Amino acid sequence: MARNRQSMDKTIKSTPIIVLADWYQFTPGERAVRTRVESRMFLWCRQGRGRLLINGRQMDFVPDDWVMLPWHHHIEYEADHDHPFMIGGIHVIPSHVGNVPVRFHGVYRTNGDVGMLSGRHDRRIRGLEGIIRGRFNTPGDPLQLLAHYIVERFQHSKPNRSLMTHLGYVLIEELIRSVGSRPSDELPPSPTMRRLRDFVEAHLDRPLSIADLAGSADCGEATVFREFRRHLQLSPARWIARQRARHAAILLRTTTLSVKEIGRRVGFVDPFHFSRQFKREMGASPRLYRLGKPVL
Repeated sequence: MARNRQSMDKTIKSTPIIVLADWYQFTPGERAVRTRVESRMFLWCRQGRGRLLINGRQMDFVPDDWVMLPWHHHIEYEADHDHPFMIGGIHVIPSHVGNVPVRFHGVYRTNGDVGMLSGRHDRRIRGLEGIIRGRFNTPGDPLQLLAHYIVERFQHSKPNRSLMTHLGYVLIEELIRSVGSRPSDELPPSPTMRRLRDFVEAHLDRPLSIADLAGSADCGEATVFREFRRHLQLSPARWIARQRARHAAILLRTTTLSVKEIGRRVGFVDPFHFSRQFKREMGASPRLYRLGKPVL
């Protein structure tokens, strides 16, 4: 009997698993605090801006920034008053015991009433120690597409253990790859690039010329092209098209506005032109995207 029990114990494996994934749109100036979060969390900024305070370390958080947080982290969010950020978050349990039922929630300790949930543990992952920062800098960044897909699947279908375990493995592997492939001379956004980006995000509802961008940052048009290529590896027009599509995607999933009105809000007078451009960026028409068609 003892031998059989030992044999059974050896077959009980611990695997990574995603237990929570969601979008959160902050209101202007909103602040939130989470203490002793019992997960590793992948967090990224979809739009807007604000600041994070993670284990006492403060950082600005703007579109395409991402951060991977360690187990038992403390985080404070502070949204910008004019352009509050919208954030995506994925909570990963690095080691979940196989014979313990999964609860797809419960990562925050509130007045001590959650604590360590049964079967959940951290484990060392080489290359993912401490707080790790990064950026989505290339079109179709695999990590960005994967993160978006995970949230959409979690929100639009009942999460199940098998799928969220597989996605947990893939997310960890993609993070390791992304961290290992980052160039050593990666540059933070310059003040000029920040002004250009902020201007675009505040004026997505109207046509934008290179002269408009140059005027917003008090620089020459050649500098505009150089800043976009240097920091985003994209032309200004390509990056603006991506931002319009992303903002439209949020409106499609979070409002009941018509496709025509959403197109107008992101700078398109012609709804057919909007539909073509949106499909080019997001992989599905606005109508199908609103119905929940995955973009991968």
